Amino acid sequence: MDKTVTTADLQQVRDRLRQVCSLAIADINVSPRQEPTSDDDGDLHSYIRMLQSTIERMGWSVDVSLKRLGDPGCFARAEDWMLPGA
Repeated sequence: MDKTVTTADLQQVRDRLRQVCSLAIADINVSPRQEPTSDDDGDLHSYIRMLQSTIERMGWSVDVSLKRLGDPGCFARAEDWMLPGA
């Protein structure tokens, strides 16, 4: 099926990608960034850090996609995703 991509289609894609960016930002802001306080919590904190890293990478990937579509994106630099507060 050969479908022409319309301006409305592109806007819908931008809107969806911006929503994913917003969700990633919200997740980054609510997830804890402290180190484990005891050995018992090590696995949980490792899992949380892995999820944070995945969310950061997801947000950055979507941001790059938005910019390729002509949208200003959510953050100016990849570092803003990978190193919040830097």
